[in-house]
Amino acid sequence: MQAASSAGLAGVQFGQGTACELDLPRPCAERLRGRHERVRAVRVVRIVASVETGAMATDDTQPATLAHDLLVDGFERVHEEFPQVVERLSVAELCWRPDADANSVGWLLWHLTRVQDDHMAGLAGALGDPCDQVWSRWRDQFDLPYDPDDIGYGQTSEQVGAFTVKSPAQLTKYHEGVHELTLEVLGRLKAEDYTRVVDENFDPPVTAAARLVSVLNDITAHIGQAAYVKGMLLRTH
Repeated sequence: MQAASSAGLAGVQFGQGTACELDLPRPCAERLRGRHERVRAVRVVRIVASVETGAMATDDTQPATLAHDLLVDGFERVHEEFPQVVERLSVAELCWRPDADANSVGWLLWHLTRVQDDHMAGLAGALGDPCDQVWSRWRDQFDLPYDPDDIGYGQTSEQVGAFTVKSPAQLTKYHEGVHELTLEVLGRLKAEDYTRVVDENFDPPVTAAARLVSVLNDITAHIGQAAYVKGMLLRTH
């Protein structure tokens, strides 16, 4: 049985949207909303202003396009939430599972970061500008009992249960590196790159734009799931 489909708890299964603020203590949820919405509002205002003033109408060599800025905003939102989910959790709590087949906060955060790392490096390579995954520098430090290039997709409940981490900072630092890689890859993209095919293993073939939206959708779902599980954990205290 795959852990991705066996949790049986709302917000723990992959692909389910969660209102994570409902499961965080109210002061924590309000603090997070207040802190991040101000930053997000500034970014959105800048994007809208660029469109209205025509600043987006640059030549194809410029990364400052509407697509680029919207994608950056989306990835920044997940990046901002990541350390807040890790906050106040011990190693044991990061590995806590709501039931025997559910995903832990730590595993969800590791998985979303591995997916982002793998797919962004893969996209860069498919576009002719290869780069190494950040995981190549972190694999030995995590020392997980998985295949070297495992990203967590399709793992069994036993494999999920084998996940551990040496410290909360290990997760946040790895994610920080992957976020930097993501911004670097997005910054290299030209307008015509978004429509280029990067994966022919699907029908229809996957374009760079579709892959980017898919990654963003995936990690947004998982950060919400991780926050939901954290909320469940905090309610047991």
